[in-house]
Amino acid sequence: MTRGARRLLGSVRGSWCEATVAELDRSREWLLAGYHARGARHARRWFRWQTQRLAGLIDPDPDTPWLPELARVPVGSAGRSDAAAALRRWADDVHEHARLTRAASEGSLYVFTVTDDSLRYTLSHRPLHSVPCPSAVASVTSVPRA
Repeated sequence: MTRGARRLLGSVRGSWCEATVAELDRSREWLLAGYHARGARHARRWFRWQTQRLAGLIDPDPDTPWLPELARVPVGSAGRSDAAAALRRWADDVHEHARLTRAASEGSLYVFTVTDDSLRYTLSHRPLHSVPCPSAVASVTSVPRA
C-alpha cells in the first residue's frame, strides 16, 4: 500500500471480526456475531470462542437435553462433510493462528470458511481504519497547480 493510500484510509484502529452463515448458492446470508477486536490477540481469542460455539451448535454433544432423538445423526457419515470438526480444529491450528496474526499486523483481510451439505460458515477479520482529517484527504487528492 502506498503512503498516499495509507493517508486516505487513515490508521488502523483495531479490526472487525464477524461470523456468518450462508446458503451454498449464496441466496441468503445471516450475520451470527460481530466483534470489534483491539488487536490480533483479541481477534484470535474471539475466533477460538466462535469456532467452538458454532461447532457446538452444528454438532452438539449427543447428551444435550434439548436435542431431539431424530436430530442425532452421525456427522461425517454417508459422505457428509464435517463442518463442526473443522471449526473445532481451528482452536489448535497454529498455522491458521499465524495467518490471522499476520493479516492483523498487515492490516489485511483474513477469512476462514467451512461448509457442510447446505451451508457455508465464514469467520472473517478485517482492519478498521480511522476516518482521515478532511485536510489530509484534500492534500493527497488535490492536483498541484502549474
